[in-house]
Amino acid sequence: MRATGWIAVVAALSSHRPAQAQAQLANVYHVDNHQGVVFLYAENHAFVPYTITLKARLVNMQSTDALPMRLVVFPAKQPQLLTTFTYTPGLAYSYHYDYPAQLGIYTSRPPDTTYVYRFPSDSVQVFRPTPSVPKSKRTNITHHDYLFDLPARMPVLAARNGIVVNYREDCRKNTRSAFNFITVFHEDGSYASYLNIAPSSVGVSIGQYVNKGQRIATSDARAKPAPLVFVVNYPGEAAALELPVRFARGNQGPARP
Repeated sequence: MRATGWIAVVAALSSHRPAQAQAQLANVYHVDNHQGVVFLYAENHAFVPYTITLKARLVNMQSTDALPMRLVVFPAKQPQLLTTFTYTPGLAYSYHYDYPAQLGIYTSRPPDTTYVYRFPSDSVQVFRPTPSVPKSKRTNITHHDYLFDLPARMPVLAARNGIVVNYREDCRKNTRSAFNFITVFHEDGSYASYLNIAPSSVGVSIGQYVNKGQRIATSDARAKPAPLVFVVNYPGEAAALELPVRFARGNQGPARP
C-alpha cells in the first residue's frame, strides 16, 4: 500500500463525515434588506475556530471590505458579520460568493514542527521512520503520513493533548474511499487524523478534551487489519499542510512507509 493512497483521501474527509459525528462551520449566509445592503454572516457551532477565505463575484455591487479576504470564525452562539455588499436599488444586480474553510487559525507563519508526539499505540515495540513523499508538481504539497501495523482491536491512543473535532465509526470495513477516523485539534492550531479505526470503537465524544496516551478507539477489527494511518495537518495559504512528525523514543511503535 502506498502512503500517498491514504493521504489522497485525507483531503476529502468532509465528504465522509456523518452529521451526528461532526462539529464544523455550520453556515455562511446572506440577508438582503432590500434597501441597498446585503449582509453576510457566518455561524460556527463547533468547539474550535475555522479560517475561511471569502470570495465573491459582484455585478453592480460593492463590498465593504476588499475581496478576497481571510477571516477567522470563532465558536459562538451568535452569528458573526463578515462583510456587506451594497447596491443601488432599482438597478439590476447579482452576487455569488464562496468561502473555502480550513480547520484552525491561519497565521501565515511556518508551523512549529519541534513538538514530540507519542506513538498512537503501545502494541508493538518496533519503529521504522516513514519518509516524506516528494512534492507534487500539481499541488506543491509534501505528504507526511505514518502507517502503524497493529493487531486487530488494539487500543488507539491520543498522540497529543487536544479536542475531539469529529469522527466516523460506521464503516463496516476500512477502504480508501470509506474509512473510520477521529480528528483531534491541538493547542498550536495543528490537528491529527487517526484513520482506519475499528467500527463502533470510538470511546470519546465531540468537544471532549483528551490527554496524550488516552484511549480514543481501537485498531481495525478484521483478521488482516488495515494499518492505522496517522497524519498531522496545519492551516496553509490555500490548503492544509501536512507536517512531519517527531515521535518520542520512549514508546516505540510499529510505523512503516
